[in-house]
Amino acid sequence: MAEQSKNISYEKGDVSLYTIVTDILRNWLAICLIMVTVGMLTYVYLHVNYHPTYTTKATMVITRTGVDNNVYGNLRSAASSAERFAQLLNSSAMQKVVAKDLDIPAFNGSCSARNLENSNLLELTVTADSPGMAFHEMKSILRNYKTFSEDLLGDINLIMLQSPAVPENPGNPISDIKRILQIMAMAGAAVIAGLGLLSYLRDTVRTPADVEQKLDTHILATLYHEQKYRNIFSRIRNWRRKTSILITDPVTSFRYTESVKRMAARIVSRMNSRKAKVLMLTSVLENEGKSTVAANIALAIADEGRKVLLVDADLRKPSLYKILKMQDQEFVSLTKVLRAEDPADIRQEDLCVPVPGTALKAVLNRTGAPQSMEMFSSSRFVELLDIFRREYDYIIVDTPPMQLVADAEEMAPVADACAMVIRQHTVEARDINDALDALNGNKDHVIGCIFNNVHSGLPLPGSGRGYGYGYGYGNYGYGGHYGKTS
Repeated sequence: MAEQSKNISYEKGDVSLYTIVTDILRNWLAICLIMVTVGMLTYVYLHVNYHPTYTTKATMVITRTGVDNNVYGNLRSAASSAERFAQLLNSSAMQKVVAKDLDIPAFNGSCSARNLENSNLLELTVTADSPGMAFHEMKSILRNYKTFSEDLLGDINLIMLQSPAVPENPGNPISDIKRILQIMAMAGAAVIAGLGLLSYLRDTVRTPADVEQKLDTHILATLYHEQKYRNIFSRIRNWRRKTSILITDPVTSFRYTESVKRMAARIVSRMNSRKAKVLMLTSVLENEGKSTVAANIALAIADEGRKVLLVDADLRKPSLYKILKMQDQEFVSLTKVLRAEDPADIRQEDLCVPVPGTALKAVLNRTGAPQSMEMFSSSRFVELLDIFRREYDYIIVDTPPMQLVADAEEMAPVADACAMVIRQHTVEARDINDALDALNGNKDHVIGCIFNNVHSGLPLPGSGRGYGYGYGYGNYGYGGHYGKTS
């Protein structure tokens, strides 16, 4: 569409980034649940595998005998003495002496010695699995180190400065919160990266150019995203009720209204070239916006002075009576006519009700019918359409999604033309093509597709991109399993 291309500049990378971010945000609950689960498992793992250790320390002053017994001599000796003393502590001979002294099978723990920087102080540490063992092993080392120190330390004297004490707390406290948060963040990042990759690899329709390149049909119109709520106050006021987007609503943007009118004119032109009166609208999946699109097409054509009838043939999940804001209006449901023993008893004016404030008439439903396919395969629906053909210029029929039930495929042969509503980045291209092939059958039924709820990319501050125009999906009745009646 040339006029659309002039208004919106599509950048493939920008649109891809938007669809990736959308897919990630759509799964925010799953991401949070995975992160919480990983955090809980990490907590359990850390506590199950946690082994506390206890460390006790002793500080000694290094001095020398002889002529070098001065501050400078003591400082020069400190570093070398620490290294030699560490060798002594970790020697098998020393550990055997300690084990014998404490009457234990073997030395339990580890020892170290270090020179405190720029001083002649030597710090000894012993780490063991219990506070008492660490303390007793340190005391045993202090009692027995002189047995080995004469050959190893020479003229070095060690004077106790700070005696060891029984440690009260583990020397390796488990850092639950920080470690768990780090692992949760890494798990969340991994899930987000995985979702982003899967989104990028999906072969969906992201831009109008993708429609022409990937699908076996032509594009009738591109309807851009339309915000249903203009501000936070309107969102709060309407949070309990669903809001439809209709071109007759004064709050609907001018851009969206004009897009629908151009689309309706294009559809009328194609139908006239085929001498068609009945247009069937469907989609591959639910929540692609086909019911709202059908209502707006019918309203736009009726606004041009033509006699138009909108038929809600989505008998499983009827929604047009809500979209047209006719919840409180009395009407005869289409399911009642199709089930009636003698349809002649039902007056046409009771079945085809006017839509308030418009020139449009509609055949509506209020409750679902699980055996809807049997109704469409009967001759009664065909007879009903033949009656409508004589009374109206155009008949717009809203049908169920194709991938969920077979109603639309069963109904396609009785329609003069079909159009597919495709929501941006929702259905795989191969699934759309399969649905198009099923609709076409032996006839060239499909006149094109409506590319719906399209975002041009991530909105940039001050640019206005991605906001305020187009289509925001407003389908009603599709919240659970489609096969269930409402």
